[in-house]
Formats: sequence, structure tokens, C-alpha cells
Amino acid sequence: MGAFCDLITNVYFETTHPKTSYSRIISIDVFSSIIFHVVFYILIMYTVSYLFNIKINKKTYMKVTIFLFIIMSLGYFGRLSRAKSIYNYFISKGHNEKESVELTMSKLHTGYFTFYFLG
Repeated sequence: MGAFCDLITNVYFETTHPKTSYSRIISIDVFSSIIFHVVFYILIMYTVSYLFNIKINKKTYMKVTIFLFIIMSLGYFGRLSRAKSIYNYFISKGHNEKESVELTMSKLHTGYFTFYFLG
């Protein structure tokens, strides 16, 4: 499990760094992270429906799976885009490159590095 946590952590830090290229999002470790989280969320959905005796058909599970995959894929792009936008803001306000990166990462960690955000 340690190696997988390292992979997820690496994906997080690289996809929130404003100097990262958008091509980084199209990589096997980002795809693995998306797959893991989709499976994890579907298992939570299944467990809750089982515990509360809620009947959900297979077609609904498939729709939710596709929806999550699309949202998470776009989410990585959106998060990196936001990082770049925040970075550009700090640059435009006269901060140097190093300060801008540090400020951007600090702002993003506040929003994304929480116990409930898993991606």
C-alpha cells in the first residue's frame, strides 16, 4: 500500500504544480489514480445501498461510473489550469517565479490537501 500512496502523492503534487505541462495529465499514473478513485467511490455507493437496502440497478452503476470517470479526468485538467492561473496572478502582481510557485502551492494545498479529498 505504501507504493500506491507514494504514487497518489506524486500525482497530486505534480498535477498541482503550476510549472507542470498539461501533457502530464495524460499518463499512466494519473489514469491509475482515476481508476482507483472511481472503483473506490462505486464501492462506497454499493456499500451504502446494501446497508440501507436501496436497490440500484446495473445500468445506474454504469452511468455513475462513466460520469465519475469523465468528471475526474476533467478535474485533473481543471486543477492544473487553476494552479497555472493562480501562478500567473502572482507573477502579474510582481512576485518572482519561486515565490509565485510557493504561494500557488500553498493556496492549492489549503483547498485540496484535506482528509476528504482523495484525488
